[in-house]
Amino acid sequence: IAVDDDAVRFMLDHGKSVFGPRPVFFCGINAPPLAMEAERAGFKGVVETIDPRSTLDAALRLHPSASRVVLLTDSTATGRAVEQQIQTVLPSLSRKVTLEVFSELTLPELEEKFKAFDDRTLVLMGPMTRSHNGVTTDYRTLTHWVSTHCDQPVYGFWRFQIGEGIVGGRLADLEEQGSLAGKLAYQYLHGIPMGDLQTQYASEGKYIFDYAQLQ
Repeated sequence: IAVDDDAVRFMLDHGKSVFGPRPVFFCGINAPPLAMEAERAGFKGVVETIDPRSTLDAALRLHPSASRVVLLTDSTATGRAVEQQIQTVLPSLSRKVTLEVFSELTLPELEEKFKAFDDRTLVLMGPMTRSHNGVTTDYRTLTHWVSTHCDQPVYGFWRFQIGEGIVGGRLADLEEQGSLAGKLAYQYLHGIPMGDLQTQYASEGKYIFDYAQLQ
């Protein structure tokens, strides 16, 4: 079972040489072209869907003075796919905002950037797990750090970010995606051929907000 875009890319490029002809399941793919390539290769799994437009519209209603959105992300395949999804929905938002992307900055660099933020700024906590020098950081720890050091509201895309300082949003449930992928693998192991299994699209999540952060 390959989890997230880079793992699926690895299995497409090297899976047969490393593991031999094995069935491959996946979850957490954010890039639709990669999902289609995986499907053509015979992989089965769950395509992740997030809803940045709903999260941003909710944030803009809660913060009427906001006109600038800063996305914190990295240059992994997942980071690039999420950034592209956000860029796509910008024209359809309830009001015009500018988007700035901070990719793979160090924590001191981020802290310095935060000092220039004002009430017109909202922060989106994207899939930022790697700095420019390749150092990886635990996602929950980093989300908590950003929320603690940034005075402006921080929004997210995934349910596990709740409790780490984000205000909220329409949040996708990664546990649900893992469960669906596991069920596909279970069905295969109990005799259902790969060709009879169907790749699924996960739900776009539910609106969840942290009451303490809303205060």
